[in-house]
Amino acid sequence: MYDPKAYNSLPSLRQAAERLGEDVRKHLFGEIRQMFLDNNVYEKYGISLLQHFPIGEEDRLVDCRHTSTAWKVGDERDDMVKKYEGLITPRSFRLWGGLPVPYEFAFSPTMPMYDAKFEHRVFDLLRGLGLEGVFGLRYLDEYDPNLSMEITEEDANIMMPRGSVPDSSLIETLWVFSPRDDDRCHCREVCFKKSEGHENDHSCG
Repeated sequence: MYDPKAYNSLPSLRQAAERLGEDVRKHLFGEIRQMFLDNNVYEKYGISLLQHFPIGEEDRLVDCRHTSTAWKVGDERDDMVKKYEGLITPRSFRLWGGLPVPYEFAFSPTMPMYDAKFEHRVFDLLRGLGLEGVFGLRYLDEYDPNLSMEITEEDANIMMPRGSVPDSSLIETLWVFSPRDDDRCHCREVCFKKSEGHENDHSCG
């Protein structure tokens, strides 16, 4: 069951990045990575940094063809919502109220094949490490390793090739593990206007 608070209670990108200390990274590339390899799901799931940018309570952040925007769903709270001859389906999950719940979504013509047992194992591990407020789980649906950087244009988050903007403005927000090298997705820190000024923020798809 989707709860808008599960999304809107997430930290900003900058706040989330500040939680990525050396000890956290050791866990990420140690026992967390090993769990993905041991369960042979590294092509199906990745680890995401929990962060967000503002959307309305009747919206969901939905990715369609590597571009994420806020889609109106009204007061619908089911995890999956029928739309445009397809489905709005969960893509990113976090622990909320002690249970894995979705907070970001994708548009899909078919029903995704989730692994509920693995999802619970990962969140049990994150909770045991005290990292359930830092990391979430990402279903890799249409993940493209060639599009490893996300930028914002107006209210759209767009996946682009690495090198589209200087690396100095990027923050790691998604880790996809493999037995060899690990892929990482990056977000550019950008500015959005608030009534009292500007605040750096962004979301990764």
